[in-house]
Amino acid sequence: MNERLELLKTIKAEWVRSNADRRHPFRLFSLGTIKYPEGTPAIRTVVLRSFRHDTDSFLVFTDSRSPKCLDISHQDAVELLFYHPRKKWQVRVKATAKVQGKEHPDYRGFLEQAKQSPSISDYMTLHPPGTPSEQVEFGDEIHFAFIEMEAKEYDILMLDRAGHKRERFVKTGGDIWEGSSLVP
Repeated sequence: MNERLELLKTIKAEWVRSNADRRHPFRLFSLGTIKYPEGTPAIRTVVLRSFRHDTDSFLVFTDSRSPKCLDISHQDAVELLFYHPRKKWQVRVKATAKVQGKEHPDYRGFLEQAKQSPSISDYMTLHPPGTPSEQVEFGDEIHFAFIEMEAKEYDILMLDRAGHKRERFVKTGGDIWEGSSLVP
């Protein structure tokens, strides 16, 4: 395996590690969408619930009424931004996103996982996220969904005083990734 593909393997191992380590720096990341109907960028911090190495998929939980769900339903191209402060890695991921609900076979399992967490109340507010309100009110209905994002491109910037390095990997089909060096 060449050095370039070894880097991609190392980065993916960090995401797998973040599946079990809640304090891993890749656990929180920025998710960028195109705001509907404005057509402007929208970015927010989300929690990585799972990285699936076999499909290069990232998974986050969300309120099904969240604006990001509407954004993704109109434009499924998203960008993810991860930063590892100790290793000084910035990883940008271009992906295709899909909001998954009750019809998905994994829904029940993920809902049960969410129910085991104090954050379940995040999905039980009476009003959708972003609604102006002086006080958050809760109901009995759970507005839970998850977003699956399949990577199409990785852009990895490694910051180093001796000289920054940057590599891009583009999915060319199946499990095949083509890598190239970029000017940092």
